[in-house]
Amino acid sequence: MTCGEFKTVFKNRLILAFVSDETTHLFKFNSTHITFFMRKFIDEKIPYWRNIFFYELSNLNEEILEDGKITKFEDKARFLYVIAKRLDQKGEICVLKRVLLPPDLSKLEGTRAKLYTLKF
Repeated sequence: MTCGEFKTVFKNRLILAFVSDETTHLFKFNSTHITFFMRKFIDEKIPYWRNIFFYELSNLNEEILEDGKITKFEDKARFLYVIAKRLDQKGEICVLKRVLLPPDLSKLEGTRAKLYTLKF
C-alpha cells in the first residue's frame, strides 16, 4: 500500500501514528496528510524511527496520555492493521504494509511519551 492508497482507503479519518524509536512518539493528523507525514515530517523529526503503527481516533480531543504517560489507548483508538517499517521505505515512495495482528503494546503502558497534533 502506498500513501495514495492509504488516503483513498482511510479517507478523512483522524489518524494516530504510534512511532517507535528509543522513545515513544504519538502523532495525530488527518489521513489526507499521510504523504507529508511519511515523506517529509517523520524523517526530519525522528530520523532513526523503526516502526509506525496506525490507529484511528474517533475524536480529536481524545485523551491518550495521562500525566505524560501512555494509558490504555487501544480502548480509545482502533488499530487499522497497517504499519510502516523504516527499512521498507524506498526513495520518495512510502510503503505501508497490511498486517493480520495488532502489535502488543501492553509493555509500553505507563511509559512516558509525547503526543503531537499536526495541524495544516
